[in-house]
Amino acid sequence: MTVHGMKKFLKHIEEQYVTLEDDLIKLVLDKMTEPIEMTCNLPAYLFVIVKKDTEEIVGECDFRIGTNESVNYAGQIGYIIYNQYRGHQYAYHALMLLLELGRRHQYPKIIVTSNPENIASIKTIIKAEGKFIKVIDVPKDHGLYKHGEYKMSVYEFRL
Repeated sequence: MTVHGMKKFLKHIEEQYVTLEDDLIKLVLDKMTEPIEMTCNLPAYLFVIVKKDTEEIVGECDFRIGTNESVNYAGQIGYIIYNQYRGHQYAYHALMLLLELGRRHQYPKIIVTSNPENIASIKTIIKAEGKFIKVIDVPKDHGLYKHGEYKMSVYEFRL
């Protein structure tokens, strides 16, 4: 895609998806990426999570567009809440908004994964009504393994 084509596409995306918000947070599109390892070698929307009443950035999240083998380990949605903002349900709200984005893309299902020891993330996924599928071993050649993630719990959301 040319630079002009990417800018035109991003403008279209901003016009369509800039309204990812609820009563507590809004997801502000930071950028659209080309396929890179961090996003499962898929293009992705990268958002900052903004607390609406104070306009503070409380975290980041992404939605990976498409599917491939890597999604089985890393999921199609990722999120992180900065330490000082944890415990306020921001991850849950971001997850719900990203699931809505999946509906807009007409995905029949979304895969979300978590380290089995990340209790906060698992609680977020369960609260959002993700269906537990299984715990899987991450292949040694996967980027997650290289970052110390050896097992992942896999959840599915039917949209």
